[in-house]
Amino acid sequence: MVLAIVTAVLLLAATFYFMPRAPKNLANAPAAAVTPAQPVDGQLQISGLKMGTAPTGGAIRLGDGQMTNSGSTEVNGVLAEVDFPMSNGQVGTVQAPVQGIAVAKGLNTGKVTGDTEDLTKSAIKPGETRPIRITVDQVPAQWNHQIPQVQVTTTTGTTEK
Repeated sequence: MVLAIVTAVLLLAATFYFMPRAPKNLANAPAAAVTPAQPVDGQLQISGLKMGTAPTGGAIRLGDGQMTNSGSTEVNGVLAEVDFPMSNGQVGTVQAPVQGIAVAKGLNTGKVTGDTEDLTKSAIKPGETRPIRITVDQVPAQWNHQIPQVQVTTTTGTTEK
């Protein structure tokens, strides 16, 4: 019995001794991912959104709009706040991702294909305007069916080098 206790204590001590420790020199460690400054008024402009129903029941699609990036960073992710006017005079707020809409490649026509594309694969560069779509799956039940207001709340991107 004593031998088993001594063996367990030695194994526990060896485990603690060989466990990884925090690095000693954090000054030379690589920086973590950079979160760009969140949008300020006018940095990302959304225009021309039209409302339609999405293919799934009860969802709406705000599409055929444009997003212009007038900031100094590439934007590869956008979260928008969609404010739905309610029949009781209040506002129902829903967070929804902004998706890019693919443009036909090689045709130089600038025509959109209608397919959505992930902004992480095709970032919006500074000074660029791109077609976008916002799909809201959970529409508030008291929504009065007036056009909702949309504003950018969060972005992800890369800084200029």
